[in-house]
Amino acid sequence: MLPGAGWLRLDPTTLEFFHKVAKTGPKRVQGTLKLEAAFVAMENPGLKKAASKDPDQHIKAWLQDLPVQNLAFLVPGLSKIGGTIRNLDLSSTGPLSRPRAQLSVSAQNVQIQGLNITAAQGIASLTGESPGRMRLNFGEGADELRFLLGAENDLTQSLRFQGQALLDFDRVILMKSPTLVSSLRGWALTERSEFDLRAQLNDSQMRLFSAIAPDQSQLSGALTGGLQLKGTSGKPELTGSLALNNGSYAHPSLSTPLSGVNLLARFERINVSDAEANSNLAQIVDTTLGRVTLEKLEGNLGGQAFQGKGKAEMAGRLPTFLDFHLDGDDLPIDWDGLMEGRANIHLNLTGIAKDTGGLKPLLTGRIDIPQATLSMPDEEFRNRLLALSIGRKRWLDYNIDLALGNDVWGGYLGSTIRATGDLKFTPSLTGNRPAVNGELFLSRGVIRIPVYEVNFRIRQGYAYFEDDLIPRLENLEADSTLGTYQLTARFDGKYPKIQADVVANPPLPESDLRRLVGLGGLPVGNTSTSLSSYGANTNANSFLVNQGVSILSNMLTGALSQGLGRLLFASEVSFDILPTSEYVVRLAKSLTENDDFLLTFAQVIGTTRFNTTLSQYGFEWRFQPNLLTRITLDNYGQAKLWFQGVLRF
Repeated sequence: MLPGAGWLRLDPTTLEFFHKVAKTGPKRVQGTLKLEAAFVAMENPGLKKAASKDPDQHIKAWLQDLPVQNLAFLVPGLSKIGGTIRNLDLSSTGPLSRPRAQLSVSAQNVQIQGLNITAAQGIASLTGESPGRMRLNFGEGADELRFLLGAENDLTQSLRFQGQALLDFDRVILMKSPTLVSSLRGWALTERSEFDLRAQLNDSQMRLFSAIAPDQSQLSGALTGGLQLKGTSGKPELTGSLALNNGSYAHPSLSTPLSGVNLLARFERINVSDAEANSNLAQIVDTTLGRVTLEKLEGNLGGQAFQGKGKAEMAGRLPTFLDFHLDGDDLPIDWDGLMEGRANIHLNLTGIAKDTGGLKPLLTGRIDIPQATLSMPDEEFRNRLLALSIGRKRWLDYNIDLALGNDVWGGYLGSTIRATGDLKFTPSLTGNRPAVNGELFLSRGVIRIPVYEVNFRIRQGYAYFEDDLIPRLENLEADSTLGTYQLTARFDGKYPKIQADVVANPPLPESDLRRLVGLGGLPVGNTSTSLSSYGANTNANSFLVNQGVSILSNMLTGALSQGLGRLLFASEVSFDILPTSEYVVRLAKSLTENDDFLLTFAQVIGTTRFNTTLSQYGFEWRFQPNLLTRITLDNYGQAKLWFQGVLRF
């Protein structure tokens, strides 16, 4: 026995599993497992003669009439395990790099992760021809390794394998280590491996995919396919076809189920002369290429149709031509809490030439989003995206245009803003992480200041995405009413460092302005008094009234009025309460997509001076994004002129 090795030895051992019908009833044997083993599990990589090459190694396992759930402790991550293994015989002798192994199995009604294998039949063997070179056989002669998914001996519901593979492994030179390492460490499959394998799938009830789909998934459809793999791992030759008829997928977290999915993909070998013309063919020395043709991809997402087609050609594993398309209009999209709305999607997957030869996949296209509610990605989501890109070579490039229409709203921390404009979704200029670049024009909506429940109605502003998923705000103007004061705010910066400059009409010192925003009002007739004297002020009750109605007004200005506006297809709906008994209702309807020209109506109800109502009708005209003016006429025949951020309407 070589020194510096960690052997695992298990003397002949028999485990019998008992089943007790009742607590006091008799026990009976239900399944037997016999084990015997002696092999090198760990070794010293610094020794010239590896211990894992020792020929005196063997593994034997034999199962008979064993319920599969008795083995659940070996794979705690699996669920829904059931069925019975009638007979399983595994025998392997020799080193793990050159084994002589054979497996025969007979099972009935085995359930793994929801996949019900009614029967498993056949033989598979693994024979070492030389160190690191092993032959894997499925079936013997004309026999197959079969997994029946339906009735017993019904091949119309089955997954079948036949053929052989010559697996060639190389072991890299391992560095010396102060501790033992796994005897399997350092082995890698080479491009010299050879294949002659055939697989046939007939699954009319999507049982195979149901086993790997998330819990509570509902799948249906008929999946059929026949594939043959020849050649080597460096230059595989795949032929056959794969088809899905009338497939569907539904899940509680998917608000828009997939239905009516039909797919047909063909795999074939072609002559180089029949390949699609491209510059990569000049570097090809092979006379044949592999081609994958997506002849049909169609279905419905939430009742809206989408379709796709395309083609790819490869010299071995090296792509020489890529051209796939996916198109769908008015598709309902619900993506991980980041977006809920509808989109027109037109994407193309092509390839760009690499200096080392072949193509690198490139995803391009345009996504138009006419209506949606977007949420800013939280820190956890951004960290997940970053984790996907760190330390990994990007195999796919992408450059996708995003167009946000006139009914797209972004929300974060209770604030809601309408945004229109064009963006680009690309890899970051400084790494592999996804990034967004572009400019959005912001109009309508509500900015909410947390804790104080102060809401500012947005008038206009810009958001600039600069190689990031979080935008920088610039000149975002908004106004609010607190008590008898009209506040105009300007927001600039990037979350979490956003600066807000606020001015009041009538004017207020900065200290009083902070108290106004923080507490929702100032004591009447004593605007310069510090907050410490409020308790003795005779107008404290008036202050509390002002504060209460101001908070109520801001709550109504927020989500409620915003939702009513979208429901009534109005550009703006607002409801203000002014101390002590005035109520202001304002409606605005844009006549253009960009809010350049609006019709407005405002009514003040229950004024204390005349105990009557005051109505104003007018027009709003935005000459430029930063210049909005209103001309109004009230029911007393008086005309008024209003400039944004200067005078109260």
